[in-house]
Amino acid sequence: MKPVIRRIGYGLGALVVIAVVAAVAAVAAVAVYIMSQRILGATMAIVVQPITVPTDSASIARGRHLARAIGKCADCHGDDLGGTTVFDVAPIGRWTSANLTPGGAAANRTDAEIAHALRHGVDPKGRKLFMMPSYEYSYFSEPDLAAVIAYLRSLPAVDRRREPLTVGPVARALMVAGALPMLDANRIDHSMPIPDRATGRPDG
Repeated sequence: MKPVIRRIGYGLGALVVIAVVAAVAAVAAVAVYIMSQRILGATMAIVVQPITVPTDSASIARGRHLARAIGKCADCHGDDLGGTTVFDVAPIGRWTSANLTPGGAAANRTDAEIAHALRHGVDPKGRKLFMMPSYEYSYFSEPDLAAVIAYLRSLPAVDRRREPLTVGPVARALMVAGALPMLDANRIDHSMPIPDRATGRPDG
């Protein structure tokens, strides 16, 4: 076989290998996307329980302490709790937080729905909240959870629209592999009785 023809054959063989690898990678990417969408889109049926939220200054002050010192809400929602971009790296995604003030979506939620999101990590439609550390709030007593909501209701309204939240291919692959547990609703014991006394930040 002539050297030129041999080289052409090698080149064609390499192209075939590259095409096969690319096809396998594309199929894998589609599979990861589908599986991660199932994880992100899964819903959970939990009955929303009523809660009585106080309005006195002592309860609001208690709620501020719990939200900021214990729950660390400002770490993700910004110092004014009006929502912010927590993380923005293309392959992983752009993770944004909700506006917790009366100027955001919380204004259209009942106290019971907010408590539901805090304690169970699920929105009113049963969708699991991404990046919401509800596992920690699931250990809050009823009065403490009510105090947090009282504090959120007392905040000055921040007029800030939430930027779309995206989950990139690397984060999706990690989620499918179980290496990125960003849905606290999956790790909470939703049948656990509500604690009857004040609690601290849980371990784990």
